[in-house]
Amino acid sequence: MAGHFLLPSLPYTELYAAQTLAAARWSGRAHAAVGWNQASEAVLTAAINGGNIGNRNGLPPHRYLQFDAEPNLSEDATRYFNFASWVDALTRPASIGLGLRALCPAAQQSWPHDKSRALREQIAHGDVSVEVYYLSGIKI
Repeated sequence: MAGHFLLPSLPYTELYAAQTLAAARWSGRAHAAVGWNQASEAVLTAAINGGNIGNRNGLPPHRYLQFDAEPNLSEDATRYFNFASWVDALTRPASIGLGLRALCPAAQQSWPHDKSRALREQIAHGDVSVEVYYLSGIKI
């Protein structure tokens, strides 16, 4: 599985806020068997930097911050996404082999200049997943 967005690190307090204010879910660990080692860290670094990783098999363990589709976000959720510090850290590396899920046209149009709007547009379109590799700087 791949996410729509990649977030290298999510502060624990923001995880709690996302679950509370935006009804986010936290997945189980993906790629647990790969583990964190020099090779998997090199694959992640290459992916984040847009390098060719071939496929996702060598990525280290990670989780997904997941949001259900919501065409009409509440004012609280909209406000949360506008001010959550992690939203500005979202990335979509053009790494061959990373295979992030495609964004809907509205989110794709917003992505280069307004990450919060892109995230909200994608949630309005369908379920959204964000790949997270560190929680408060600690490897997942």
